Amino acid sequence: MRFMMLMLTEAPPPAAMTGYEQALQQAGVLLAAGSCWMLQARSREEALEWARRCPLPAGAAIEVHPVPPA
Repeated sequence: MRFMMLMLTEAPPPAAMTGYEQALQQAGVLLAAGSCWMLQARSREEALEWARRCPLPAGAAIEVHPVPPA
């Protein structure tokens, strides 16, 4: 299943995000990155787990949305 993750606040410093995006790539779940992330996950629970691992600043949030098949 594909999921889109959107950060609802300012992004953390790029140095903090580099390791996170590398982990997504190494796990084979990152399809695209930019203003949002597109993930290929086995389930919604897996996508939510990746969202929890994001190094967000205090008070920040991420939304995770399923992407319907084309």
